Amino acid sequence: MEPSPEGVLDADRWHGEATRTTTLAIVAKLQSAGVLFQFLGSFISALVDPYADPVARNVVLGLSLAHLPVAVLFLKRRSPFAMGRQWLWLPCLQSLAFPALAALLTAPDRYGVGACTPLCNYAAPTITFLTMYVQVIPLALTARVVVETLIVAVPVAEPIVLLLLMTEHPTAGNFTAIVAGQLQLVVGYLIGRAAVAVCRVAVGRQAETLRQSYDEFFNFLHSHVKAGLAAVRAEQPAIPAMLEKLEELEQAVSDRRIDMLFIRDQIPLAVVISERTRTFTGRLKIAESPRVGALTVVRPIGALISRALGDLLKNVVVHGGDTVRIRCAVHDFMSVTVEVADNGPGFDPAVLDDPARSLHRLRADARRLGGDLEHFTDDGETGMRLSLPLR
Repeated sequence: MEPSPEGVLDADRWHGEATRTTTLAIVAKLQSAGVLFQFLGSFISALVDPYADPVARNVVLGLSLAHLPVAVLFLKRRSPFAMGRQWLWLPCLQSLAFPALAALLTAPDRYGVGACTPLCNYAAPTITFLTMYVQVIPLALTARVVVETLIVAVPVAEPIVLLLLMTEHPTAGNFTAIVAGQLQLVVGYLIGRAAVAVCRVAVGRQAETLRQSYDEFFNFLHSHVKAGLAAVRAEQPAIPAMLEKLEELEQAVSDRRIDMLFIRDQIPLAVVISERTRTFTGRLKIAESPRVGALTVVRPIGALISRALGDLLKNVVVHGGDTVRIRCAVHDFMSVTVEVADNGPGFDPAVLDDPARSLHRLRADARRLGGDLEHFTDDGETGMRLSLPLR
């Protein structure tokens, strides 16, 4: 197969890159939950083990409690898995050290019976995350097999080696307790592999959805642009009619561009506003446009704001206005208000109560989402105010 040009991703490489990014993002987000799981196992083990040495119990309790601020820290800042390969030794070292601490908690001949099982399971989240990690980083097949074997074999073998070193005559009960714990480590490995498989499938479905959406978009453009140009040629002798046809064609393409925004679940509000105002370039002067930064809204809210701007700006044109001010305010990240004010003669607010008018339907949809659409007058300007919850 011909290599892709530099900077261009073919379908397979795009799929692999998207899977890698998604998987590592999931691992980074879940590491805090993994630390909490490790805290619970080690804390309960040290607290309830009847064979625990008091000094060793206090040591392990202190170490387990230290997991709580670490879990909070990983929620706020990047965890070792998010920071990359050079930091992975930290969770790996923890996973190897805690089963050894089980030896301190138990009397000889009781290793594997008391606190060992939960403490040996301490490595399960790390095994899951490491398995996910190595599945999506560039590694040769042989290297990946070796690494994955070590990820499972070392934590599984460690308690067995410790049992043989600490116990002169290990019993079936010792081995049974340890094996029960080690099975959970193997389950952690299988969960890691399954999670990556799910990520690959999800990314594939996302890519297929995007492909279908863009195919639909370009088919739309082809058919509408072709028909639009034919209409323009038909009106060529009449310049005003030709310009009107061109404007209709531009409006149709702009509307379709806006529709494409709503493929995603989270919609950038700034893009919604800029795309809507772009469709009125040449017909309206936008004297003031809001700065909303990187604020995103869920799809239903974004769609309603886009529709509202389209209807309100169209009303300004219909009623003879030529200058518009668009303002936007976010209130405690709980609700958003969008105002459209113009220099036109205004209109009768009673249209909001007329079921035949688009503004009435727009208000009804806003109220269904927990918001409202209302007329306002401020410093001589009249306009409409759309209020919507952000959640």
